[in-house]
Amino acid sequence: MRGQPHGLTLLEALMSMFFVMLLMGLFAGLTHEFQSVLKQSESKASTLTTLQLGLRRLLEEVPQALPATISPAPGSSASELRLARPIEDLGAWLPAIAPNTPWSPPSTQIRVRYYVSQGTLYREAGSPPGLQALSQGLNGLTVRTRLGAPLVVEVQLSQLESRRTVVLNGVAMAGRF
Repeated sequence: MRGQPHGLTLLEALMSMFFVMLLMGLFAGLTHEFQSVLKQSESKASTLTTLQLGLRRLLEEVPQALPATISPAPGSSASELRLARPIEDLGAWLPAIAPNTPWSPPSTQIRVRYYVSQGTLYREAGSPPGLQALSQGLNGLTVRTRLGAPLVVEVQLSQLESRRTVVLNGVAMAGRF
């Protein structure tokens, strides 16, 4: 007595293997695409974070600046920002030398310069100037000052990615004094 067949025929087994392989191939392709999209989004997020940190540092210092010391002059633009701000660090007023030697107090202002060189945003401050790298991978810094009171400083940082240029803008008012 023959009952119901238990198992698959050769044709059914080959068809099942074909569909399993097809699904595995589609899944592998989707996984590869997902990984490449993920890498691109991480790169874009890193680019944006780098620009934001550099721009934030620059814009935080503008309100502390003495308006008369800001360069470029009101109504013009430049590829760097120069300013002077009061020294707020009390340690700068304390002598760092032996008490028997004459000491004169330091200047009440610190000069600061922001500029881009070889794709890096630098902050140069003090006398002698100390150099600090803020952001890397940049291809431009544009600083504009608007006429009027209070003095408004517009800053634009740009970074070139593989297919596009990312531009970040910021505005700060100078002179709280």
